[in-house]
Amino acid sequence: STGALYVVPRLEDPRAHVVLTTEAYTNLLARHNAREYPTRKAQKRMEIKIMHKVAQVQVDDMGRITIAEDLRAEIGLELKEKVRFVGSDARFEIWHPDAHAKAEADLMDDDGDEDEFLDLRGLH
Repeated sequence: STGALYVVPRLEDPRAHVVLTTEAYTNLLARHNAREYPTRKAQKRMEIKIMHKVAQVQVDDMGRITIAEDLRAEIGLELKEKVRFVGSDARFEIWHPDAHAKAEADLMDDDGDEDEFLDLRGLH
């Protein structure tokens, strides 16, 4: 195999999984550890997202990954169903195609509300 990736379920959107390289995942953990959260509950929620639910996957020699059935089910993907890969910076996201189309439409209509999140830019 050519390496490992880390699947972080529903990190930025409940309809998609974020996939990070080992270096990017390590940097995400460091960023989390350095951050001051507004409440202990907010910190624990982020720990559950980025530590407890993360799955390591191997990239095979052909550049493919296999996503476990439970992770596929969380975002509505059936076995052998087409997926949407969306790349951005040092990560990519895995989406059900219909959910991604809706997310893009929702984002264009967004009123600017910001949820609690970690900035994923520059993790490479």
